[in-house]
Amino acid sequence: MLALDNTAQLCNRCFRDQRDQLGQPTRPGRDFFETDDFRAAFQTQHIGKVLKAYRHHPRHLQIFGKALNQELLGRWLGLTQAQVSKLENGKPEQNLELLRAYAQVLHLPQHLLWFDLPGQSRQRQPSVTEDIDVDRRDFMRVASGAFLGMTDPFHRTLSPRAGSTDLDYLANRTARLRRLDNHLGGRDTYNLYMSELSSTIGYVKHARSNPQLERELIKLIAEQAQLTGWAAFDAGMHAEAKRHYEDSLSAAREANDPALTGNALAFLAYQEVGTTGPNVALAEASFAAAEVGATPRVRALLLERKAWTYAVAGNYQATSRALEDARVALRMQVDRPEPDWVFWVDEVEIEIMSGRCWTALGRPNDAVTALESALANFDETHARDKSLYLTYLANALIDGAEVERAAHVTAKSMDLARGVGSVRPSILISEVMHRLREYKDLDAVTPLFG
Repeated sequence: MLALDNTAQLCNRCFRDQRDQLGQPTRPGRDFFETDDFRAAFQTQHIGKVLKAYRHHPRHLQIFGKALNQELLGRWLGLTQAQVSKLENGKPEQNLELLRAYAQVLHLPQHLLWFDLPGQSRQRQPSVTEDIDVDRRDFMRVASGAFLGMTDPFHRTLSPRAGSTDLDYLANRTARLRRLDNHLGGRDTYNLYMSELSSTIGYVKHARSNPQLERELIKLIAEQAQLTGWAAFDAGMHAEAKRHYEDSLSAAREANDPALTGNALAFLAYQEVGTTGPNVALAEASFAAAEVGATPRVRALLLERKAWTYAVAGNYQATSRALEDARVALRMQVDRPEPDWVFWVDEVEIEIMSGRCWTALGRPNDAVTALESALANFDETHARDKSLYLTYLANALIDGAEVERAAHVTAKSMDLARGVGSVRPSILISEVMHRLREYKDLDAVTPLFG
């Protein structure tokens, strides 16, 4: 149930959790400050007016349904609620060190301030590159605000007696949330996904429904738990990821859905490859769970994930066979619809996974051929994914003694990774950089270490 002061579109507990988890303000894009209220506040040269404009920014209203409160802002600034109120309503603060401290915490832009920040000047404007990085980090606020604004408030839309309209509504929301992962990292999406999962679980627990509809709703919970687990994994939160995947597995089994059961197992196996090491038995179990009756894309996804485990385990024959089976699966023609959670699985995805597998198996020529072909027209707005895939290409090029090309690919990967809310690109880039260090005196490599 929504509290009277919660006009956002999350249940009251989730609303408080998402708001209170903001331990520190994120760096917004420059357009964040280009509002009439901000311009008027900066012109007064009164930091309290700027703080008030910050709290009442339309983007905060979109996400939380109300202004940031003085208590939360004070927590960021090391002040009490009463001190924030005094700043906003009292005489202008004149202490330069305090002004600088408040500006730095809230990322107030130098060019709008009436005082200079340390090492900066009101005469200097941010570079185009800085703007790009800031805009990437700010995209989450835009995307999440837009998502929450697409629909009516959550609990006011759903009926206490669940029907097909309610199921469709929740499924459509989940599909939109899933597509955020194309452009954002897990650090950006985890709280949003977690809020949606908690809300759906709460609704299913209390709503009345017939057995068939209840089964469909539990399947949706399994999907959302997988999505939330993936975001946690991408953010480097492995304990949380495993918990969500296991919850998804339980829900999938309760709903008697083989495909979702197989996918939950595949997520667990994929996570183990990068944490405890390849678990071949688990990867094989994921495909076996869904093999009978799986749609082409589901079959292809589980096969390519199995191939990855085989590759890291060093089994070339099993890897090659699984990848070929995945290609065959995609060419199958059936009259059943694919689940939305495999919307992204296509020939390009299989080719990329092939290149990653060949890299892991130490077959650089095959890896370079596959990855260069697949990445040639890969959308750079999918920055995290392209950055990741380029690290595999860079490793393959190093293995093939093409160090200069590897350096150029690594530079591109580093550029794409800036501002992405995922730990995975930086980890893989660090590994490539470690390999390139012995070549740092080469002209193409030196700039990477500058």
